[in-house]
Amino acid sequence: MATNRKREKGDSFVLPVPANFTSGDPVVVGRTAGVLLTDRGSPATPADSAVVQMSGVFDLSVEGTNAAGNTAIAIGDAVFWQSGDTPTLSADESGELFGHAMEIVASGATTTIEVRVARTGDARAPGEVPLLSIGTAELAADAVDGTKLADNAVDSEHYTDASIDEEHLADDSLDSDSYVDGSVDKEHLAGGFLNITLADGTAAAADVTIAGIVSGDELVSVLSYSTKASIATVAERTSEYVVGAGVLTKAGGTDESAPNQLVVTWLDLT
Repeated sequence: MATNRKREKGDSFVLPVPANFTSGDPVVVGRTAGVLLTDRGSPATPADSAVVQMSGVFDLSVEGTNAAGNTAIAIGDAVFWQSGDTPTLSADESGELFGHAMEIVASGATTTIEVRVARTGDARAPGEVPLLSIGTAELAADAVDGTKLADNAVDSEHYTDASIDEEHLADDSLDSDSYVDGSVDKEHLAGGFLNITLADGTAAAADVTIAGIVSGDELVSVLSYSTKASIATVAERTSEYVVGAGVLTKAGGTDESAPNQLVVTWLDLT
């Protein structure tokens, strides 16, 4: 038999509690919720302490409010503790988890009800979320943004097909550094962005009309074939052109007019 056991149940301790707390008051010490069995500073305890019961069901005053205003509290709902509030228990989740309501509280009302003290491990600090306590149904649109996600908090295994579309990607939110080798294959690329267009050659300072091309698209190549009627040679002319709205802008360069045919390859990125 173990010889180092100090208490059989371990559900009441002498603990430091806030000033002006008396017997019967709810309290959270660290991560442990409980109810004072004695006044703070009673003869049997240090001046800053009281005997705290950390299990059971107690009649306690609870207010039907949360951070947004008045709200009803149903049987089984979580009840939270704020040391500076009167009463200290409500549905305000910015406080610390104290326990669970065993009776109802009407919206905006303050009612004495039976409250089950949270088990050890249920209590949490303000802002922390118990494991698996929030599902997707509890998350409002845009409730989580990039500032709330730690690096590597979400990986590819946690995405379902089509769970992320363009509307949920900020400009420049993904660049090449964000992709691992093999993470994007042909099956996940939209079609139609690679275009090849035939166009007649133009004079040295004349633009080339390309239907559908706009600024922001990427020019891959411009090949000039000589001559259009009977092609004998091909020349690389890409550096002479810049993508514009519906055109390839050509400030100078080679005169391709009349006899030559251009083969233009470009990426539709817009």
